[in-house]
Amino acid sequence: MRRFVILGSIVLTALTLAVIVPGSGNERLSASDRAEAKALYETRCAACHHLYDPTKYAEDEWGLWMTRMSRKARLDPHRTKLLNLYLKSLRTEGFAGNPTPL
Repeated sequence: MRRFVILGSIVLTALTLAVIVPGSGNERLSASDRAEAKALYETRCAACHHLYDPTKYAEDEWGLWMTRMSRKARLDPHRTKLLNLYLKSLRTEGFAGNPTPL
């Protein structure tokens, strides 16, 4: 039974990452999507904890946290992807003009 639970968790994590991790890396957020993702980050994430700096985590570690927290926050796949793209842009573009995570 324990093996089934572990295997199920691994499969679920892999499927979730396939949904939230952009395929090409070239996806851009429109201004309205960026605003929606920023609002999600500031309200849904900050509702439970302070805002973390994604640049302080390895990309795969950050992906695992995003998987867990997206599920915990009950984000649908669209919002999960928006939030992931937004945070990925913060990783590459920096936090200028954005909320200052700790």
